[in-house]
Amino acid sequence: MTQRITIDREDPRYWNYDDERLLLLGATDTDSLFQWTGNGLEEHLDDLVSVGGNYVRNTMSDRQRDYDADDKKSGSVYAFESERPGRFDLERWNEGYWQRLRDFLEETASRDVFVELTLWDQHDFSDGLWEKSPWNPENNTTYSSAESGIDGRSDFFAAVERDNDLVTAHQERFVRKILSISLEYGHVLYNITNEGWAGLPWENHWCDIIHEEARAHDVEVHVANMNMSPRISFDKSIIDPERYSFVEISQHNQDTMGKFGQEHWDDLMTWRLALHETGGLRPMNNVKIYGSEKPHVHAGDAEEAVDRMWRAILAGCASERFHRPIGAGAGEWGIGLNDRARSTIRSIRLLADEVDLTETIPRNDLLVNRTPNDSYCVTTPNEQYVVYLPKGGSAILDLYRLSDDRHSKWLNVETGDWEAGDGGTQTEVKRTGGGEPVELEAPGDGSWIVVFSN
Repeated sequence: MTQRITIDREDPRYWNYDDERLLLLGATDTDSLFQWTGNGLEEHLDDLVSVGGNYVRNTMSDRQRDYDADDKKSGSVYAFESERPGRFDLERWNEGYWQRLRDFLEETASRDVFVELTLWDQHDFSDGLWEKSPWNPENNTTYSSAESGIDGRSDFFAAVERDNDLVTAHQERFVRKILSISLEYGHVLYNITNEGWAGLPWENHWCDIIHEEARAHDVEVHVANMNMSPRISFDKSIIDPERYSFVEISQHNQDTMGKFGQEHWDDLMTWRLALHETGGLRPMNNVKIYGSEKPHVHAGDAEEAVDRMWRAILAGCASERFHRPIGAGAGEWGIGLNDRARSTIRSIRLLADEVDLTETIPRNDLLVNRTPNDSYCVTTPNEQYVVYLPKGGSAILDLYRLSDDRHSKWLNVETGDWEAGDGGTQTEVKRTGGGEPVELEAPGDGSWIVVFSN
């Protein structure tokens, strides 16, 4: 990749690369892909690309200490050199960590796979991980607890706000090292913190560091911060668009902090309208779509994960990625790149071959006697109509704007195949006058898309 990902000039809701508007779709089995060694990374990326995926998440994490014993899950390494086991020097890099980042960026760039890179993941410091972290003064030779004023992970994330110059200097050294590598690549978007709760001083500080380093490299970059509350993530971009040029609303895609069903769609419509009204159109990214085959109480189930991705696509979001399944304790957080994810991504790309999804306009008002979450409709300027039936069944669509002769095609979301409506791959819909409704009946169970076009 020699160009840089940027916001599309004609429609700022989407990304653009090399003068081509992008729809970013992804699914991976881990968040910190750069830590994978051997041929596992390449195979996983190839698998993603084979179904139409072009988008991954990468947190600069080091918490997966012991993966399963295969070549793609070889365990994480820390960014710092250790003088002895469990004792680190924050002023000496572990070059293996940084080489993994370089390799990861090379592999994704060579496949035209775009990266949303997260600098800080607060979960790297929770659930007993702080006790092992190089940043913990008990585990490094760089500063003591008394010198650093750090008595726990909360103190670490309060360093910026408390003007803790000693700790902040080492944090900045770490972030600038990441940027010294990643800014050489044009396919990277930046997210400051995963599920951030450290506050605006923390977020603004790192956002400013990213922009400062980008200016020094004479490049333009795009930055967001993913807060635990999706509304806070959204508002930040509206209030401070010079810092935060896109919106990261991933927490909207889980049961606890976000929404599901009709309310999930309604919030997306509210935010879409707010962006229009403020004149602040910008991409809304979803680097995490929650919901899994082994449902987690906070995440939801796999069927809802698929529905969330489709609703986000039809609502005009710029990116979607199924969250990873591993490390969830009492359940799983996402479906990763499983068969269901593959079929869904493949289905979206098949639909995109028929309809320019970046041009669609939500038109649920055309669905007669619609009930919440039973169907969704979007149209295009050239009078194509798309209806999504999350649970199959039927809907009534008012085709008052169409000419008398149209064709419908049914897409089986669960298999990723075009299927017959009435015994063929295309079912002709003939009408004798304008303004007549058409009753739609899904060809089978599960989720379906129907497209009406010339």
